[in-house]
Amino acid sequence: IVWYPGLKVEKSIQVKNRGTGPKKVEIEAMSELVSKNLADVLQFEVKEGTKTLYGGTPSKTLKNFLDAKTLELSEVWVNDDGKAFSLIVTMPDTAGNEYQGGKASFDLRVGFPGDSNSSVIISSNTTTSTPVSTTSTSLPASVPLVQPVSQVLGESVSPPPVSPTG
Repeated sequence: IVWYPGLKVEKSIQVKNRGTGPKKVEIEAMSELVSKNLADVLQFEVKEGTKTLYGGTPSKTLKNFLDAKTLELSEVWVNDDGKAFSLIVTMPDTAGNEYQGGKASFDLRVGFPGDSNSSVIISSNTTTSTPVSTTSTSLPASVPLVQPVSQVLGESVSPPPVSPTG
């Protein structure tokens, strides 16, 4: 994905519990690679339905998430339909040219701590605030607990220059 001011990318993950007893879902950032401080400007948010679990007001940056390393989300009960979470990354309209050529990438671990019987399903829906021409990767219906974020959210590369206004 080529990031530009105003771009919003949203990806959904569905988490099911096939273990024993209710468990809290965790997401964890791993293997981070950031250049030109792009993670400082990208806003990162996690939602369950309309409820914001991370980010929102006050907003959090991708750097805040990377620094936190692990986020605990909601509890998922055994053998129910699971829970859907939306991961949203936005480049604010105010981002300037200093981020041009910057990159931010990391792996994302999703699951239940200490439980290998969990099931993580990553849906293939992506929405953006502005129609853009992008290439996408088909995702399998079921994935291992470590899933590169480039397949979840898209890899961020080289935002184009911002035209001065006024």
